[in-house]
Amino acid sequence: MEEHAFTRQCIDALRRYSEKHRLGIMAYCFMPDHLHLLLQGRPGASVPDFVKEFKQRTGYDYRQAHGRQLWQKSYHDHILRGEEDVERVARYVIGNPVRAGLVRHAEDYPYSGSFVWGQAIMEA
Repeated sequence: MEEHAFTRQCIDALRRYSEKHRLGIMAYCFMPDHLHLLLQGRPGASVPDFVKEFKQRTGYDYRQAHGRQLWQKSYHDHILRGEEDVERVARYVIGNPVRAGLVRHAEDYPYSGSFVWGQAIMEA
């Protein structure tokens, strides 16, 4: 399976499993060797359950197509504090491909965005 098609499949899975687990995806960015997510939980949300299911399902598909592991076993999380601006953090996440030299403008990168704010976060 081509990497572009697989990443699009992962974005679809991200949408599906975030909705199932009652999480808003404020920002996401699939980088060549890792993934950044900014999540907002709703009542009843479980980040560990979401991460487990998302990684299991996408990891299985990747292993079937490529014969190797996609995700590491753990993940790093950070809870935003009251003084941290969610929109600023979302723009930081979406700006990762620019800082990494992959594109000149965040809106040119096809593997990042927001399911909550849509394109508006890219243009702000």
